[in-house]
Amino acid sequence: MEGSAGLRKVAMSRKEYTIEQIGALGKEIYRERIRHLVEPHEKGKFIAIDVESGDYEIADKLITASHRLRERRPESVRFGGRVGYTSAYRIGWREQTAYD
Repeated sequence: MEGSAGLRKVAMSRKEYTIEQIGALGKEIYRERIRHLVEPHEKGKFIAIDVESGDYEIADKLITASHRLRERRPESVRFGGRVGYTSAYRIGWREQTAYD
């Protein structure tokens, strides 16, 4: 879906979000409400977060976490990440930890 400014928007719920907004909200929710609950015992697993409710699922694969969250919250606007890392996947040699 294209917005008036040509930005991609996600319209799955009552509100529309840009991809950038979903990313920013997901990182903020993880940092402020979830990280202390899941690190370090879930480090390296994937997390799907509903940016509207703050609800989340953790699994060994991102697609699994996303599907589980969608089953419970069909209208969810989901952000995906990796517990303990700044990105879900990496290219290159250096791993970065946490959303600081």
